[in-house]
Amino acid sequence: MGAVHDDPVKDVTELAFIIGAAVKDLARLLGLETQLALRTIVVMLVLSVFLALVLIAVWGSLAVAIAVGLYEYTILNVTGSVLAVCLLNVALGGAVAVTLRRMARRLSFPETRMALRALLSAGANAEEGGQ
Repeated sequence: MGAVHDDPVKDVTELAFIIGAAVKDLARLLGLETQLALRTIVVMLVLSVFLALVLIAVWGSLAVAIAVGLYEYTILNVTGSVLAVCLLNVALGGAVAVTLRRMARRLSFPETRMALRALLSAGANAEEGGQ
């Protein structure tokens, strides 16, 4: 590779071959990495569903344990204990929903939108004034 050639066409041909091989290798690497990424995403999705099912089972077991504890150690009957646990779940779900709504509201970026509107209206006013 370090030898000097008298034929510039041969040098250009070798350079083109090297570049072509590098591009081919990069394309193959990209393909393999894409396949790996897709497989990993599929496995992660399956494991996430499995984890969600496990967490639901744990939450249900905890709710049953709380309901049984309320029945055994308070004046509540079985129905009252189950309803108390249901109300607790509804309250927790409501708190999560309120938190998610607040977080989503922050993602609307109101300050940035106001600044963009002001910038766009200033640009539109400048165009009208220039005509």
